Amino acid sequence: MKYFILTLDKSCQFVPQIRDPVLTNKLLLLSRDMDTFLMLPEHWMIPIDTTEQTIWADILIYPVFMVSREIINVISIYGDLNYSKNVILLDQKNREYKDYCISRFIQINGSISYDTDQEKTIVTLRTNHEINRWNNIFQVIFKTKVYTIINLDLAESLLRRNLKGIGLEEVIIDGL
Repeated sequence: MKYFILTLDKSCQFVPQIRDPVLTNKLLLLSRDMDTFLMLPEHWMIPIDTTEQTIWADILIYPVFMVSREIINVISIYGDLNYSKNVILLDQKNREYKDYCISRFIQINGSISYDTDQEKTIVTLRTNHEINRWNNIFQVIFKTKVYTIINLDLAESLLRRNLKGIGLEEVIIDGL
C-alpha cells in the first residue's frame, strides 16, 4: 500500500492567517496532546487576516493541522476520525468565513527523513510502533512537528472531490 504525507499544496501560498499571536500560541499548546486537546472548546470562532490573493484551501497546516468540513466528511466515510473540534475562521473585513476542524487521529512517534536525489525527494518514515494496514489516516510525531499520513485509497478519494490546496508527498514506511 502506498502512503502520502497530507500537506498544503505549494501553489497555495496565500491562505488565511490567524492575526492574534497569543491565540496562535494558545491553539498550539492546547492541540499538542490529547489531554489538552479535549480542553479546546467544541466550537471556536477565530478572527483571521486575508489579502486579495487569499485562497480558502481545504487544508491548513499552520499553526495547527486544520481541514475543511468536506475533508472530514470523506475521512469519516473511512471510519478513521477519532476526535474533532470545530473552528470557524472569520474574515471580518471581507465578511467571509469557512468551517474547519482540528482533528486528532491515531498518533505514533517516529522519524521522518528526506533524501533528495536528482529526480525526486524520497521521504522515509521510521517508527517502532506497528502500523495497522487498515488505518487510512494517522499522525506521526517527529520532534515538534506532526505529520498526517494517509493511504492511497483516501488520497484518491480526496483528489476526486476537487478540493483546494491538497498536497501529497509520497512516503516510504520502513518495515511495512
